[in-house]
Order: sequence, then structure tokens, then C-alpha cells
Amino acid sequence: MLWQCDRANRRLLLAMLQVNASLRHHCPNPRSPLPPAMEKAAPTAVARKRESDGIAGSRPRNRARGGNYDGNWVAEDPISRLPDAILGTIISLLPTKDGERTQALSRRWHHLWCSAPLHLQANSSLCSSLRWRPTIINRILSDHPGPARRFHFPFIQFTPGDIDSRRTELDGWCQSRALDGLQELNIYYGRWSREPPHISFLLPTSALRFAPTLLVLKIGSCNFPSEISPSLSFPLLKQLILRCVSISEDVFDQVLSGCRALESLQLWDILTARRLHIRSLTLRSIGSRARSACTQELVIEDAPCLERFVSLYPPDISFETIRVIGAPKLKILGLFSPCVSTLQIATLVVKGMSPVSLANSICTVKVLALYSSGSQLNAVLNILS
Repeated sequence: MLWQCDRANRRLLLAMLQVNASLRHHCPNPRSPLPPAMEKAAPTAVARKRESDGIAGSRPRNRARGGNYDGNWVAEDPISRLPDAILGTIISLLPTKDGERTQALSRRWHHLWCSAPLHLQANSSLCSSLRWRPTIINRILSDHPGPARRFHFPFIQFTPGDIDSRRTELDGWCQSRALDGLQELNIYYGRWSREPPHISFLLPTSALRFAPTLLVLKIGSCNFPSEISPSLSFPLLKQLILRCVSISEDVFDQVLSGCRALESLQLWDILTARRLHIRSLTLRSIGSRARSACTQELVIEDAPCLERFVSLYPPDISFETIRVIGAPKLKILGLFSPCVSTLQIATLVVKGMSPVSLANSICTVKVLALYSSGSQLNAVLNILS
């Protein structure tokens, strides 16, 4: 039973006890006082029941372990009586380590973790030691048959002596059958310095095998493969985040063209590509940031559904040139500062904070955020006009 679990597992039940409380809300409480009329009738009813069972004068016994007591109270915990599908969903919402521990709660729970979708969150909550974390990941992938919903590895740290072994290990994880059907992939190679480093870690091509099922893809501090299959596509991908990623213009165009359902795109300090062109029929939101050593020009050529284009914090780090040519539904724009040497929105051209061309107004923009000093107030007023 759930109440016989050890102290280490009690913390896992706190979230599920809220469900328990809601399920008990309409169940009679055996300890609550009865109405006066029922109090008088209760002894007579119990005595008759004992006489009919031939156990007059003795205490009532449970029908079975975890069964029903006299009355309507159910001794078995209501959570354990839920269908496997609902219990599997509860387990998948727990941290990976806590979800695996539910196997020790009771026989009822023993098989549920392996049958629930795998959410592998390989961060400090799984293991605080970076040295032993890969060993635990290997064990989980070997024990769980899949399918997987999420593989989150936010900090892959290499030392000069183990780059090759870690790279092989990561490639092996991506090929594991336990990750079949993966919907969310987050791989980030850890960096201690805030400056854009020299990227030397290659994203394993095996990670691209999840493309048909991915909904969210987050990649950080690595080289994207220089050549990918022309047939590669992400038909279900909704969110794409690239952070400190080295990727060529051609590969970026090919990846973006294969995202037929993409709604959110974030570009942080993209390297190698001098100019990025964005063409997407479904994209609704773009966030961008570029340091001095990164890509310096962003061109939004065709984004008919784009509504939000923002510069990620801080505002003084951005592309030198931003051109928004085709975004007829754009509503939110900013935060832009004088570090953007050329900002073009349709026919409006702004250099620094000085409007150069004001042929037509931007009727769709509802929110415009500009970062400037007091000396540039007149220029800002000219843009707003």
C-alpha cells in the first residue's frame, strides 16, 4: 500500500495527494460525526449485521487487505485505483529520479514507470555529479523500453581528455530505442565563459532521426552538421531555439523550409552564417540576439503570419542590419537600440535612430519598443509619427 512506502518516497506523494483529496471530497469520512438519528440507529444496525454473519460480539474484520470496511469507506488509496493511463501521466510529470522511484511504492505501481512515456531530464535533479550523470542516463535508457516524450540535457561539459568518448556516448543515447517517438529535445554543451566561444562540438547526426516527431528542438553551443539530407523535414515542430550554434546559410534555409508547422523561433548568437533569411508561412514569433562576432544581418523576407519580432535581452546586443520586408501582420516590434545601424520595416528605413525613408506608415504595429538616450528624443518622435 502507498502508506507503507519509506520516508524517501513520501515526498513523491505530495503532488498526488492533492488528487487524492479531490477524490475523497464526495466520499463519507468514517471519523466524521453522524447525525443524532443515525447515531441511535447505528448500534442496532451493526448488531443485526453481526448476528446475520454469525459473529455477534466480535469486531468486524476486513474482507481483504485493501478491501472495504463496514459502511462505504474504502481502505485502499483512491489513487491506486485510477487507470494505468492516468497514473502514467502523473508519473511522467514528476522529475525523472522521482518517477523511477515510484516502482518501489507497491506492486500496483511497480510496472507503471516502464509503461509511462519517458521524460528524461538529465540535469542536477537527476544527479548533482556531472561525472556520474552519464552512467545514470545509460541505466535509465537500458531499463525503460520507451517511447520517450522529452530528453533534456542542458549542460554537457567536456574536458580535453574525454571529448571523443562523450561524443560517442551522446551519439549512442540518440540511437537508443527508448527515445523512439521523441517530442522534445534539448541538448546544450555547457560553457563557463559569457563570450561566444570557438565552437568545436559537432551535433551528432543521430539526433536528427527524431525530426518526424519533434515538437520542440533546443540546441546550444555546437556545430550543426554542414551537410544534411535534402529530404530532412520537421513536419510537427512548433518551437526552434538555436543558441551559440554554428550553421551555414544554406543549411539554415534547408532546416527552416522543412519546418512546416513552426510558430516560434529564437536565434541567439548564430555563428558562421553572415546573413540569415527567414521564409516561413506559419511563423508567429521571432526572438533574436547577435554579438559582434556573430551573424550581423537578419532578413525576414516572407512571414505572412508573423506577429511578434523582439530583440532578446540585453537590447544593446543585436544584429547590425535588420530588414522586415514581408510581415503584413506584425504587431509587436522591439526592443531596438542605436546598435542596429539599419532597421527596415517595409518601406520605413531607420539608420541609428534617424528615419531615412518614411514613404508609408506601418499600420499593423501596435507595440513599438525603442532603447535610446534623451539626446535622440526627436528621432524617436519622428519614427512614431
